[in-house]
Amino acid sequence: MNLGEYLVLAARTPWKDGVHDCSAWPANWAGIPLPDDYATHGRPLSDVWTEVIGDQLARVPSPEAGDIGVVRVVTPEGEDEIGGIFTGEKWALLTAKGLATVRLPASNVVAVWRHG
Repeated sequence: MNLGEYLVLAARTPWKDGVHDCSAWPANWAGIPLPDDYATHGRPLSDVWTEVIGDQLARVPSPEAGDIGVVRVVTPEGEDEIGGIFTGEKWALLTAKGLATVRLPASNVVAVWRHG
C-alpha cells in the first residue's frame, strides 16, 4: 500500500483509541504496532515513541515523505504532542474528527523516524 492509499483508508476508518488514533495510526504505517499499554500516562508522546519505536527505526533530524514523527499542535485542551506522517510538504494527522494535513514550522516537529 502506498502513502496515498494509506491516507485515504485513514480518512474512511472510524477513530478507535489505541487502534486507529493519533499515535497508533502512524506507527502502524511504519510497521510498528504499539503495545496495548502504550498510554502516555502524562509523559510526552515523544518519550513513549522513543522507548517503543526508537530501536526499530532510525531517528533523523528532518522528515522525508513517508516518515513518521511526533509534532506539537494546539488542541482545544491546549498544546500537545501527537503522531503524524510526513507527506513531503505537510504532516498528515489523525484526529477524532478525521484526517487533516497541515504545514508545520520545523519548531513544531519534536522527533522524526525514517520509514522503511
